[in-house]
Amino acid sequence: NKADDMVAFEGTICELYNAKNGRMIAYEVEETLAGLTYNTLWFNLFDVNGINSIKYQEKTDEVEEGFFVNGSNTLWEAKKVGVLGGLKAGSRRYDIEFRKQYFYTYDAVEEEYVELCMDIPMFFVQEEYYSSLIEDVEDKNDVTVAVTVSTANQNKLMSDYDNLVSVFKENKEKISVDTIVNFIGTEVSFS
Repeated sequence: NKADDMVAFEGTICELYNAKNGRMIAYEVEETLAGLTYNTLWFNLFDVNGINSIKYQEKTDEVEEGFFVNGSNTLWEAKKVGVLGGLKAGSRRYDIEFRKQYFYTYDAVEEEYVELCMDIPMFFVQEEYYSSLIEDVEDKNDVTVAVTVSTANQNKLMSDYDNLVSVFKENKEKISVDTIVNFIGTEVSFS
């Protein structure tokens, strides 16, 4: 769980990757903030049809922070959960946020891998509002979106999340880096 190193974050991340090319397909996060638990699906923007371009605007004294989508001159707007009296009423059903992603390249001169960290805009939706995503986005942004991650991959992600998060939480204190190294070994070969 890479989230253990995130300051002020209490949660668990379940990621799904393509085993052939190492590309991240999507991930689901369980996080607890102020005693409320959120189950949030995260997708790469290139896996969301309907969003063709994006521009970020930093907050200043004159303007709000946010994203402009598809050349619009109006900031992208998230729809709130909005259930009166509900504890999550102010939370967002979906939105676009920057997330840190790490990329690695091999430096042949120095003979070492080099890490590059970038803030990448990604699309998220709370799992319980996934079924109303198209209507929710159209309601606030006049944009029709569709997640293009295959149904099989989405089902795999949510199934793994449902089945593995509780097992991870029960066992995370029992497993150390040394335990993992002893299990997989330290020698890695590629063919």
